[in-house]
Amino acid sequence: MNTSKLVFRITLLAVIGFELVTNKSNAIDKEAGTAEEKYNLIYQQDFEDFRSVSDFVFADPERWSVKSTGKNSYLECSGSNKENIGLLVWRRLEDYNMEFDVMFSSGKKSSGEFQVIYNFREPDSYSDISLKDKNLDGRKWTKVRLERNTLQGEVRIYMGNNTEPEIISSDELKEKGWPGFTSLSGSFRIDNIKVWAPGKLEAWRPRCYPSKPTGKLQKQPDISDPSFVNIFDGKTLDGWKPLNGTAMYYVENGDLVGECNPKAKLNTYLSTEKDYDNFILAFEVKYEKLGNSGIQIRSREREKDGLVTGYQVEIDNSERRWTGGLYEERGREWFTPLVGDYHNDTRQAFRLMEWNLIVIKADGNHFQTWVNGIPVADYYDNDKEFAASQGFIGF
Repeated sequence: MNTSKLVFRITLLAVIGFELVTNKSNAIDKEAGTAEEKYNLIYQQDFEDFRSVSDFVFADPERWSVKSTGKNSYLECSGSNKENIGLLVWRRLEDYNMEFDVMFSSGKKSSGEFQVIYNFREPDSYSDISLKDKNLDGRKWTKVRLERNTLQGEVRIYMGNNTEPEIISSDELKEKGWPGFTSLSGSFRIDNIKVWAPGKLEAWRPRCYPSKPTGKLQKQPDISDPSFVNIFDGKTLDGWKPLNGTAMYYVENGDLVGECNPKAKLNTYLSTEKDYDNFILAFEVKYEKLGNSGIQIRSREREKDGLVTGYQVEIDNSERRWTGGLYEERGREWFTPLVGDYHNDTRQAFRLMEWNLIVIKADGNHFQTWVNGIPVADYYDNDKEFAASQGFIGF
């Protein structure tokens, strides 16, 4: 095998209890708006609603909570550890300004090392700035403003009402990432978060990414049920069609094989010619090299350019191991990123370079995934405007 190619095989592909949809989805495009010179306020959080904590993903959820002093509410992190990260995963950002209030929880003057994360990409790949020795203490709130400008290649930190930056740090990465907070020493509180970014206001949708599954974890459905219907015949690609990129798909020894073209500019999707709404999908998959892929469900081609958009269940044959996480391709991005200690077991469920059983259930606005029998994602999409109720399945 050419090592520049990624190969995966599907041995079992079936749906049960589905309703076949003959008409194509007419859901609204979810692509972010065109950037404008003017920055708009796209996010605001004062933690008055205790459910607001669901806008975050935490490396250690037990150390984070929304508390109240009677006058105001705030997000508090107890304990200090560089790995105890809180991420605002409402939206990945590139150029943006973020303002927030911070105070150490000690109630007395102290100088713990609080850090602002301005570009979190993966657990072992993120950028932060330390505010050590910047007069943060436990007796009063301090306003902090972060400005990230990838065109200028820098990040600026302003303290209080100062018009001159306290810190100017280089930022050579022109990648989107999540903002967040952590501390090497001292428990701290966060309040009154505001984020400004370029773009049209209507392009930014409120998101709710749970640090834990939103539903009660259930056992994997019984895929031995005789009412399953095969949608891959093991011989041909009848009923399937390729979309977008230039990867190759073919049948070999009863398996569906996909070979990636590393020079291609677009992902390739082998999609069903029919649309489905409620279903259980079961299949086995194996990679022959490290890589990243996913399974599109309730997906469609955008009218403006024909590119695929819709829900995607991650298949992550890399050390990150986010297989089973739920994402939206060319849309609202991550619903269930497998970040933090809570997902340690689920990240280990996928076996690198071996056969893996993936089960996906879509029932109304409820999405569940299992990897080798272990529950991974359990998510309710309550966004009535942007949630998709039907679409094709694509590899």
